[in-house]
Amino acid sequence: TSNNNTLEPSPDSVAWGGTTRIGEKIKPKFIWKPSYNIGIAHEPRTNNIVFGNGYEQRFQDGIFNDLITISLAFELRDIKEAKAINHFLKTRKSVESFVFEDLPEPHNDLKVGGYRKLFVCKGWRSEFKFYNNYTISTEFVQVNT
Repeated sequence: TSNNNTLEPSPDSVAWGGTTRIGEKIKPKFIWKPSYNIGIAHEPRTNNIVFGNGYEQRFQDGIFNDLITISLAFELRDIKEAKAINHFLKTRKSVESFVFEDLPEPHNDLKVGGYRKLFVCKGWRSEFKFYNNYTISTEFVQVNT
């Protein structure tokens, strides 16, 4: 974000968005705003039973059976913001989940109820486009914990 451009990232730096509480858990916040080319994929998990007469019965697999996957790009970022985004993602190591505040409607969390959706980033690509111009492409996968 614009107010973080002058700060160098470090684990205890004020350049980070800090943490937020979700129930009893404290989770880090991903605060950078993506470019407008956001893709969101749904693949609800179901269990299917196919009977011999062609009849099929379907039911949801688990309570949280429709976790989303978000494809994001952070385009035209300067070196400091690119370093901060990369550092945040490297620190999580595709293991630690985090809160992503800028989900587009209708997928965003209600501000009244607090943040509920947690994500991990299983991979990202950082591209040097031009002097002080970077693009980071990511895929955030929603998780339960």
